[in-house]
Amino acid sequence: MTRALLVGDNVGLPLLLRTVPRSVVTAVMAASLRPHYLDDLGQLARQTGVPFLVQPRVDATQYPRFLAEFLAARFDLLICCSYSMLIQPAMLKAVEYNAVNVHASLLPRNRGPNPIQWAIIKDELRTGLTLHYMDDGIDAGDIIAQADEPIYDADTWVSLTERVSGRTAPLLAAHLAAILDGAAPRRPQSAAEATHNPRLTPESPRIDLATMSDREVFNLIRAQVRPLHGAFLEASDRQRRHFPEYLSMDGVARLRAAMCAA
Repeated sequence: MTRALLVGDNVGLPLLLRTVPRSVVTAVMAASLRPHYLDDLGQLARQTGVPFLVQPRVDATQYPRFLAEFLAARFDLLICCSYSMLIQPAMLKAVEYNAVNVHASLLPRNRGPNPIQWAIIKDELRTGLTLHYMDDGIDAGDIIAQADEPIYDADTWVSLTERVSGRTAPLLAAHLAAILDGAAPRRPQSAAEATHNPRLTPESPRIDLATMSDREVFNLIRAQVRPLHGAFLEASDRQRRHFPEYLSMDGVARLRAAMCAA
């Protein structure tokens, strides 16, 4: 019998628990980097009747004990969706790299964090989902399947995330039997076509009208709308003006004219 560990956050774990047969779910795991989710996810684990693991940082004092418990559990499959920490090589080795991840981009494009925001910032026309095996790299393992989704000018990162998220359960369900049987297709990623993104921070969505086109400003704003704090302009007095709501291209042009006139 398969002993599967499901890994994710407050979005990913509920989705996985609705999709993966309960008979194979041995435990669930969440990230210590997102402590505000842990109480709810712990309760979800108790309701499901499985142990709840919390992955600490690899440099944390509790990591050796966590890893020992992980190894002792003898999982033989790991399925990950919407997770904020790197699954360490020792953990992948323990499941013999039988580990599957759902990544919100069309790999090998937009590897790394914040893939939906980056697809918008880069003015890409399409994004989507990739179901792939995990290796020691970041979002670099063999592809099982993909689902694409267009990006419209009316989109923000919120609307695009909702549509992409809606594709996750059907994509996983379509290939789950093959994954459980160890018979899922595998297509290596092209390293030459790969793009990599850093994690966005509160300091990174900075608007620079002197160097950015209207289109670049438009994309940065819609990639950072609420519930994020919003892209920002910094005035000469170092006061920041944030833009947490969608702003049209015409609105961006008016903003530039107003700032130039000031």
